[in-house]
Amino acid sequence: MSAGVEFLLQVAGKDCSGGWGAEIRAAAVSLRNPALEKMLSDATSLLSLREAGSEEDLLSTQLQVCGARSQVDVADCRLPQTEGRGAAARLLRLPRAFVWRLLKFAFGWLAFKQNAVNEQLVAMLAEEVRLRRRENAELRRRIDELEERMRRSEK
Repeated sequence: MSAGVEFLLQVAGKDCSGGWGAEIRAAAVSLRNPALEKMLSDATSLLSLREAGSEEDLLSTQLQVCGARSQVDVADCRLPQTEGRGAAARLLRLPRAFVWRLLKFAFGWLAFKQNAVNEQLVAMLAEEVRLRRRENAELRRRIDELEERMRRSEK
């Protein structure tokens, strides 16, 4: 939570912010994940889906979000921390770090392949949406044309 952000916590209509507020703030700080925050801070936010005014806008925004978030990035991956602080944990840290460095190249190759697949899927989805929009526009034009013919024939 950012500093200065206050909240009101009510339980059964009673203000419990004072007693539990500090605990909740401490828990939020301990659960903070900078890597996840970086990943979710893209210009195309999932929150922008709420602002869509129509189904067409929603679909366009969903495609933008999907395209912006389809890439897998292993550059920010770090060695998972071991539980415990004893001698055994320190002793296991070196072999784990070595294995992690070896596997990072394999992870990079897998991420590259997954990114290629994701990019193709997003491109195919965007093309499908484009084709459906074009088909719908053509069908609307034909319906309008038929309605106009019917109006003229009724006169």
